[in-house]
Amino acid sequence: MNLKTPEELFGNNYNLLLVEDNPAHARLVIEILRGTPCGNSRITQVTTLSEALLKVSVERFDLVLLDLGLPEARGMETFTRFHAAAPSQPVVVLTSIDDSLLALKIVKSGAEDYLPKEEMANSLCRTIRHAVERSQLSRHLLEREQQLRTILNSNLDGLVVIDQKGHTLYTNTAAQKMLGADGAHRLMSYVQQVGDMERPTVLSFAPDEGPSVVAEIRAASITWEQNLSYLVSIRDITLRSQIEKKLHQTQKMEMVGTLTSGIAHDFNNLLSAISGYAQLVATNINDENGPAVDLEDDMNCILEAVERGKFLIRDLLHLGQPQKIEKKQQVNINELLHKTEKLVAATIRKTHNLYFSIPEARCYINAAPENLEQVFINMIMNARDATEKGGELLVKLCQVEKHESFMAINGEAPSGKYICVIIQDNGSGISPEVCSKIFEPFFTTKEQGKGTGLGMFVVSRIVKQHAGWIIYDTELEKGTTFSLYFPRVNPEG
Repeated sequence: MNLKTPEELFGNNYNLLLVEDNPAHARLVIEILRGTPCGNSRITQVTTLSEALLKVSVERFDLVLLDLGLPEARGMETFTRFHAAAPSQPVVVLTSIDDSLLALKIVKSGAEDYLPKEEMANSLCRTIRHAVERSQLSRHLLEREQQLRTILNSNLDGLVVIDQKGHTLYTNTAAQKMLGADGAHRLMSYVQQVGDMERPTVLSFAPDEGPSVVAEIRAASITWEQNLSYLVSIRDITLRSQIEKKLHQTQKMEMVGTLTSGIAHDFNNLLSAISGYAQLVATNINDENGPAVDLEDDMNCILEAVERGKFLIRDLLHLGQPQKIEKKQQVNINELLHKTEKLVAATIRKTHNLYFSIPEARCYINAAPENLEQVFINMIMNARDATEKGGELLVKLCQVEKHESFMAINGEAPSGKYICVIIQDNGSGISPEVCSKIFEPFFTTKEQGKGTGLGMFVVSRIVKQHAGWIIYDTELEKGTTFSLYFPRVNPEG
């Protein structure tokens, strides 16, 4: 704030009110000022306190020169009555009495200065200039303080200053409305315990009037009146919290709807398959001429449908809460992949080219075989769904060692030997928008009713339970490669 000096504002041409009942003293004041830089000032003279109060009620003066010995009042009473009626009007007291105690009392009561008349010849103009300057500075500070209070009290966020002993030093209007007596006490106790809060904390308060308030709290250390204190901001997020709850509930219902639709479709397919093949078996069994076809294939299809149902139920259990991994044992991954090939080959090779590349050298990990089998089947089926008829799928097993080249990929993985199972397809690839969501529950790119969005979520959870991780590389229209890493162990015995 750049304050102008009295000379810049008025050029020493002040508008002065002289309250003096002694004509000789009044002429003396005017004569003294005439020979000083204040000589061009406009001087209005009155002889009584009542006249002075009437003048200041209709006109603003730069300064009032007030004599204490007036007909209506004398001494301290003169100033007290004037200041009570015109508290914003700056005053310099002129008196024939040189009383330091009275001077101190008057200045403390609000006068700009106290000047004995015998000293006027040497210091009257200087006293006037300094008094006007102080008055102007005080008025500007007061205006700025009022502006600041208006801003703070118009702020929708609550603001509270609390000292380290828990005393409230300042509270704006919004904070008073939000907190109430109980809320203010809770806030003080909380800030005393926590101190500075870089991240917002959510608290609820019960105001003296109205419903409870959910608020976001922040606190920072400040110096207030030369003491270390805390500035606490309080933002009312009640409406936002209610909207978030409603949105969360809506999203939950949408997820339930998606899940229900997908489960209903999948179970319908399973039951249709079981029902259809069971009818074929029943028809052949009841044929008088004996079974027309070998029943083994039909029974295997029924069993396959039942197995798919078991996998679906297992996915749902994984969604509800992480299932305890089955007791781990040393597993030969080569044999597990050969078993997986037998389970999926008949179905996939009807429409796709499926290749397994499994080395003769045996690879072992500590795992629950049924859980890993579920992972491999899910991954292979996803690769099939992402590939058009006639496309190619490759499942490959290899051994790797952790080294600096893939420290950046998974820096948390301990050094050592790993086995890697690669599932590769030459399908449509995954778009960048989808990549960040592929392991989220309920997320699926399949048509509604053709997938629950649980497969990859369950796969990721099982792999992590085996101390492994998944890396993928994809390119649109060229295909996707998923690499599953697991810690390798030495065979027992």
